[in-house]
Amino acid sequence: MISNSEQEVKSPVVYPRGAITPEQFFTVAQVGAPDAIQCFATWTRDGGRITDNGWCPKGTEFAPWVAAKVEGHPAMYYTPGAYDPANTRRFSKKGEGGPDSGRTGENSLWFNDFGLDIDGGPYKWAEHIERGESTDGLYETAKECYDAAVAFMKASKMLPTFVVETGSGGVQLHYLLTNPIRCDEWRARTARLVELTKHHGLKIDAPVTTNAAGLLRAPGSIHQKSGKVVQAHSLGIAPYTLEKWDKKIGFDPASVRQLLAPRTRTARADSINAEVLDNQHQPYSYKQAAQFCGAMRKAAERNGRETPYLVWILAGRAAALSTEGKDYAHEISSGYRGYDYGKTEKKLASFSGGPASCAAWAAAYGAGGPCDSCEFGEV
Repeated sequence: MISNSEQEVKSPVVYPRGAITPEQFFTVAQVGAPDAIQCFATWTRDGGRITDNGWCPKGTEFAPWVAAKVEGHPAMYYTPGAYDPANTRRFSKKGEGGPDSGRTGENSLWFNDFGLDIDGGPYKWAEHIERGESTDGLYETAKECYDAAVAFMKASKMLPTFVVETGSGGVQLHYLLTNPIRCDEWRARTARLVELTKHHGLKIDAPVTTNAAGLLRAPGSIHQKSGKVVQAHSLGIAPYTLEKWDKKIGFDPASVRQLLAPRTRTARADSINAEVLDNQHQPYSYKQAAQFCGAMRKAAERNGRETPYLVWILAGRAAALSTEGKDYAHEISSGYRGYDYGKTEKKLASFSGGPASCAAWAAAYGAGGPCDSCEFGEV
């Protein structure tokens, strides 16, 4: 598989401001990776609980194919991600794609679209009221959705490549890249994007933004309740290069990759008998690093409730040295059995050197741990 760094940067397609056709939208939104395919989907059998996944045939260009499939049809969606074609199936249960559909996070390969789903409008609002569900993450009217989108664009100075009116009153902002990136790299940046929306007070459907198995409304299709066409608009903004996008969202891939890359180790003689990186490490974010590193991500799950002792120590040290600092080290330790603030403070203060190496993480987890399948480690 080629990496995004080895690809030639595509000449970006830029449309004038205004409404665009479904095929124009998909021409930019298609991933275009030769080893992966995208699909459209709609809810079908069993009262709408079964998803019909229509996978683009090998050798067929996605944009004109999917535009023809979805245009004028109700409740049509598409995958912003591209998946391994060897593991795809047609039907699956509604939700994460189902274990047999191939539309799963584990089977996802490439992405070039960061989509913010600003949820709301009269239909969605009424549904939540009828079910007695919270409306905290919604905007009540279409105007409120649009106003919130505009306010976010102004405050963040982040103009999307496309804006999609979903037909229900909701809005989607699409930030496209010139070249696709791997799923793990995409996940790290979606986490940062969600942080930015929170900072600027924009209410979004965060699971849609971060879900590698997710679906988005397909331009050209019909919203099944309002009867309105899902319409895409261009803001005249070119797709972002990865370098420009990272600068725009304040994401530092160098620090994350430096933390995970193989490097010279310095031994440490202490009770956990593990290697650590020397203390000349660059600043890094534990949260961003954990988007790449399964060992760090697993250690922080459920605030360390099921974390083994040696892993707990490594995670606490790595978190304390990160840009999130000691408070975050305590946060991801607070679920650990026998956690005590004072004792944890003393334990963190007793360590020297930098964050743990890949070898230390692998040794702490043992056989069958997340390090066994890590593409970044050297063990």
